[in-house]
Amino acid sequence: MQIGYFNGAMYVKPNDEEIRRDPVQLAGTQLFPGEFVKQLGEKKRSRFVMQDGFLLRYEGKINNILLFSVNQSKYDYYYALFYIDETTLLVCNESGCWDVRVSQIEKVYPQFMETYEQLSLELR
Repeated sequence: MQIGYFNGAMYVKPNDEEIRRDPVQLAGTQLFPGEFVKQLGEKKRSRFVMQDGFLLRYEGKINNILLFSVNQSKYDYYYALFYIDETTLLVCNESGCWDVRVSQIEKVYPQFMETYEQLSLELR
């Protein structure tokens, strides 16, 4: 897998590793692949939170790294957070790492608008 840092977050691009689509236990709640959360952690200075209009979608894990995509994106790279235990995650960026204490998980059930592909016409 390739690990990179951009804009204050750690990303993983899996190579041949299989992403295990297993649920993860966080703060007494099981988070299943495909489920959404707005943030991880509660403290303002040490949480991992998305901007308005964006949600974290749990995708699975590779070893002890939890992988999240954003909304319904289909890219082959993911936000990555280290799983320490069910109440502690480790977030890393280009400046260092900090722990995120997760005391509760609030799942979000969004209603995304359908996207349509634009058709192209060939004129003769």
